[in-house]
Formats: sequence, C-alpha cells, structure tokens
Amino acid sequence: MNSRTIKLLCMGALALVLLVTPVLGGCGGGGGGGEETTVVLGWLADETGVSSKAFDEVIMGMNDYMTEMEATDPIPGVRIRFEIYDTRLEYARAPLGYEWLMGQGMSLLLHYDPPEQNALAAAQAEDEMPSLCFCADVQTLKTDWMYAYSVDYISEGKAIVDYLVKDWWETRGMTRPMKIGALVIGDMQSGGQYWSGLQAGSAANPGECELKKQEALRSQTAWASEVNALKDCDAIVVTTVGPTSATFLKEVREKGYEGQLVGVTISALGFWTLISSMVPKSGLDGMLIPHAWYVWTDDAPFVSNMSAMLDKHRPSKAAILKQGTTWESGWSTAHILAEVVRLAEKNVGAENIDNLAMRDALEQLSLEIEGLPTIGIAGSGGANVLNPYLRMIKYDANADEWNATGDWFYALLST
Repeated sequence: MNSRTIKLLCMGALALVLLVTPVLGGCGGGGGGGEETTVVLGWLADETGVSSKAFDEVIMGMNDYMTEMEATDPIPGVRIRFEIYDTRLEYARAPLGYEWLMGQGMSLLLHYDPPEQNALAAAQAEDEMPSLCFCADVQTLKTDWMYAYSVDYISEGKAIVDYLVKDWWETRGMTRPMKIGALVIGDMQSGGQYWSGLQAGSAANPGECELKKQEALRSQTAWASEVNALKDCDAIVVTTVGPTSATFLKEVREKGYEGQLVGVTISALGFWTLISSMVPKSGLDGMLIPHAWYVWTDDAPFVSNMSAMLDKHRPSKAAILKQGTTWESGWSTAHILAEVVRLAEKNVGAENIDNLAMRDALEQLSLEIEGLPTIGIAGSGGANVLNPYLRMIKYDANADEWNATGDWFYALLST
C-alpha cells in the first residue's frame, strides 16, 4: 500500500477536524429525471483569511450562475457539486486541503492563490488531477495539469509599467523618467512576483522610469514610513491584499499624496466596498487596474444578462456588488467551469466524466463571449492560460464606475 493510498484512507478521520464548507449540494441537474452523475469541483479558497471579503462576493456569483444554469440550461445527466477547503491564504494548509478534496472524489481542483498551485504540482501530476487557478503561477505556465484563467503576477507587473510609461506618462508630455513606487507584501509570494514584473517592465523601457519599493506585511495597518518613502513618486502601485489595501490608500491620501494610484488584480476590486467606505471617492478618482474580465460599463449582451441576473438573485446587494467586479468574476468563472463540464459530457458521456475527461475538456475549450478574447489555451503560445489578454480599467468617481481605457492587449511574458 503506497503513501497516497494510506493518506486517502485517513480522509474520513480528517473530515472530523478540518474546516470545510460545502457550497452547493448539487447544481446543473440533468432535467427530465433519471440517474445523474455528480461532478465534484474542489476549491482551495480563502474563506476566513485576509482576502475572505473577495471570496464571499466571488462565491455569490458562482452560486448564482450555477442556480440559474440548473434552472434554464442544465447539463444532461450531470450534477455539479463544489467542495471548498479553507486555506485562510496560508500556504501550509494547501497540501492537507488537497488530500481532503481528493477524498471527496473531485474531478477538477480550483486554486485561489497561484503559489498553492505551484506547490501542489508534483502531487497533481502523480494523481493526474487538473487544476484551474484564477491567475497563473509563473513557474507552472507550461506544466501539465496546471491551468489558469489569467496571466501571472510577473506578466501583470510588466504590463503596468508598459502602460504607465507609454500610455500615461508620455501622453502628459513628460520627458524625465517617471518615478514609480510599489507597495508589496513581503510575506506573500505575490509581492516578490509583482516586484519582478515591475522590474521587467523597467528593463523593457530603459531610461523611461525609476522604481522604488516598500515592503509591508499582510497584517499591517499603519503606513507613516511607507507613505513618506513613496510620496515623491509619480505613481504608486499597490499590490497588497484586503484591509491592508484600504488602510494604505486611506493614509496615503490623508497625508497629501496627489499622484496616480494603481492597483493590481488582487489588491482593490475584491475589497472595493471596504476601500470606498474608508477613502473618499474623490481620492480614488482615476485609479488604474489591469483587468482580465468584463466591467459593468461594457456594452455587451453578456454584461446586460449578468446585470439582470444579479438584480434577480441578489436584489438587496446588487447596487453594492456592481461597484466592484468580484461577483461578476465569480459568475463568469462559473460559466467557464460549466462549459468545461458540458464539453466533457459531450466527449465521454455524463457517467464517464472524470479527471482525465476534465483535463481534455480544458485543453479543447474554445469559448466565445462577445467582447472578450476567445477563452481557451490555443492562443497562449504553449502556456495553459485561458485568457492571456489584459486591458486597463479606470475608476470614475463622479459616475462611481469603472471603464476600460483601451483595447485588450496580449500580456503573457512566457511566449
């Protein structure tokens, strides 16, 4: 009996002590009765850690999509069930959570944090377990069984510098190098990766910018020294998570900083209601963020439908949720997942959907949604990234909305 078999035999005992929350008992019914196959999607997520606010809103969108799909367009013979393990955004909890989810019979693993995907690469290869992360890890971009929706943090960091020096600084007629500051989390891998991306952007634009870094801890809430160090920068890139982002943005504006604020995919939109409750909206006006999803102001049928569905499923929370994009990204992610399961069912039949069928469906996926790049790995140059494109979005305080500043651009550095 090998060690993995022994581990799986212990899952019943582990289930008594692990913090796990099943989100949906079953979604996507086959319609018309008869036996159904349950496809389990496991998720290593942050339910109670520093990014739990974002998780709460993302899972609302995922739940709502699955509920609507079950009622209007079910997958023949298939029920989808999510099982969630709370990592608290602590890397050490991921392996134990993975073993528990394996014991639940999952066919696909969802990753919340890219470094966790990298840490489990060997185990997933041994188990032939495919995974999908919200964004990529730079070390697993071309690794079997590892998939992601959006680009890695290094690619994102470079895209930020490219945009700032070419589309923001130069358009203001400035000739001196731009000073770009960065607030990064020192005790999370994302901080170092974002900084590497900013450095890659600086190297790709020689003589165009100067970088300055300040490190923080994920639990930090006071910012006197960091604000003082970054106050002379033309732009500050904030790569922090959760309340850390809100308290920094509040303090940097209160201390008189008038330069450009730039967020990243993990720093602001998932916590926008918290940030906008602490920082006057005038202080957030013009904030920039690289983004791989729709925004509510996009004129597209998919967005109109999402808006109607949010009003339908969350009427008391719709106005608040439309201020950010977390519910929207949850809805969109669930749509992608449902289409992967639907493709697997088409390929092998409901009763034969397993981890291999899900991997094959991820490889074959080519999903067209009007206004978005084609969602599938075919256009990622050998990387397993479903959407290698980003675009910048900007906050308009007067309208209290986010708008795209331009078209989609290819952002993946690995190709």
